[in-house]
Amino acid sequence: MRLNLWGLAATPILLSLGVFGRIHGWAVNWLWMAVTSAIALSWQFGLPAFRQFFGKLARRSWLTIPGVMVMSLVLTFSAAVIGKSFHLLHLNANPTGAVLQNHSLWSNLGDLLQIAGQILGEEIFTAAIALPIFYLVVRRFSERTGWWISCLVSAVVFGGIHLTTYNWDLYQCFIVIGLTRLPFNEAWRRTNSLWGGVIAHVLYDYLLLAKNLF
Repeated sequence: MRLNLWGLAATPILLSLGVFGRIHGWAVNWLWMAVTSAIALSWQFGLPAFRQFFGKLARRSWLTIPGVMVMSLVLTFSAAVIGKSFHLLHLNANPTGAVLQNHSLWSNLGDLLQIAGQILGEEIFTAAIALPIFYLVVRRFSERTGWWISCLVSAVVFGGIHLTTYNWDLYQCFIVIGLTRLPFNEAWRRTNSLWGGVIAHVLYDYLLLAKNLF
C-alpha cells in the first residue's frame, strides 16, 4: 500500500469542500462529507485499499464496540465536568436534539438516517487525515507512536469541524468532542475496519439523542 502524493495534496481541498457543503446546507448536505472524503481517501491509497479499509469486521471484534462507546461516554463526561468546574465550558446543546423534538415519528426516522450519513462522512473524513499521517509518521517512529500522533491530530481537526455547531466553544469542540473521537479511532484498530468506528459512532450519537425522540 502506497500513498499517492497527488491525492494527499488534493485532500485539504476535498475535505474543505465537504465541510463547506455540510455547513452551508447544499443539496443533500448530509452526504457531502462522505462523498468528498471518500474521494480523498481512495485517491490517497487507491480503490483496492479503500475497499480494504471498509472490509468485514474481524471475527468477534464487534464485541468491543460497546466498550468503545463506554470509553467515549467516560471521556465526554469527565472532560465536561472538568470544563464546568473551571468555567471553561458553556455546554452548548446539539441543535439536532431540538429538531428531533419538533418532528413527527416518520420525520425523525428520516432525520436519523441522515445523521447516520453524516457520521459516515465524519468517519471517512477523520480517516482521510489519520491514515496518511500514520503512514508517514510510522516511517520515523514506532507503530504505537505513529498511531497516537495520527489519532491526536485527527481528533483536533475533528473537533474543529464542530465549531459552528457548538457556537465556537473551543473547549467543547477541541477537548470534549476531541477526546470523544479517540475511542472511535480505536474501534477501527480493534475491528480492523472503518466500519467499527462508523457503527460505534452512530450508536453513540443515537444513544445521546434518544431522549429527544419521546
